[in-house]
Amino acid sequence: LYSPTKRLKLDDQKLSDVKPKGEKTVELEEKGDDMNTDGFRQSIDAVFDRNIDALHRLFRNSRSLHSFANNMIQAGLISEDGQSEPTMKTIIEEFTAGIEFIPEQEKIEEHCIKFLSVLYTMKGSFALAAEKIKNDLIKEVNKKLPGVQFKLDK
Repeated sequence: LYSPTKRLKLDDQKLSDVKPKGEKTVELEEKGDDMNTDGFRQSIDAVFDRNIDALHRLFRNSRSLHSFANNMIQAGLISEDGQSEPTMKTIIEEFTAGIEFIPEQEKIEEHCIKFLSVLYTMKGSFALAAEKIKNDLIKEVNKKLPGVQFKLDK
């Protein structure tokens, strides 16, 4: 049943939720930061989706895959659980899933820099893969978030 008292309380509650314009600006900036981190995460997922097959071919040698997994564990990018028989897919899935829990752009960048460093230290074709993934990440972020820089040169 309709109750004027209940309606009034609801309307009063809505009025109390209205904020001055200055507060809304801050709120929009916070949402912008969330959009940036979401955009970074989506960009990272897209880049790894495009490069997973090439990474899989690069790591066909199980010794290099185990070395990569161990280096990722040492860098704190993946856990030891489930890595006794690592696959490139499980390593990348855990790495990208971990990014879902990182709330700040700078920390996401640091996480990606660590990943790239692991590849760079393996030298040769692995370093070439790191350079390509780095460039792809920067391009993807520029496409998805124009004007936002993805800093991977620390």
